[in-house]
Amino acid sequence: DEYCKQAKTTILTNSTQIIRDDVFKALNLIDTPLLKLDAGTEEMYNRINKSVNIPFAQIKESLIRFGHKAIIQTMLLKGEDEGKVIDNTTEEEFNAWLSIVKQVMPREVMLYTIDRATPDKNLIKLSLSELEPYANKVRSLGIETKTY
Repeated sequence: DEYCKQAKTTILTNSTQIIRDDVFKALNLIDTPLLKLDAGTEEMYNRINKSVNIPFAQIKESLIRFGHKAIIQTMLLKGEDEGKVIDNTTEEEFNAWLSIVKQVMPREVMLYTIDRATPDKNLIKLSLSELEPYANKVRSLGIETKTY
């Protein structure tokens, strides 16, 4: 603000450190906080985010506490990785994710899919037309939703 009051700040985070008070407070100072949430259950969260050792429940609660200022960014995908099913598009998994989104009530949701090659060739990219029914479920909650 000292040098350029009209400048807007944006940050994209995987949301793992939002459980820390200092990070939570800092993210609240950002104009456009893009907070990742790729799953609705701990099991799927751990399958998608293999190397994260932070309890999913803590991340979820911090996102809920963050509330309407958040922009939730979610990658929808399906397939297999190391012999385990990865699919956050099933009715059960998507509804679990949607339940969290309802509690957060973010100002916006961004749904996207795989954009580049992944280490595991068994993951499937969804088309924009496949993303739209999921986006419409979010929109029915009165939340602006974009697909990419």
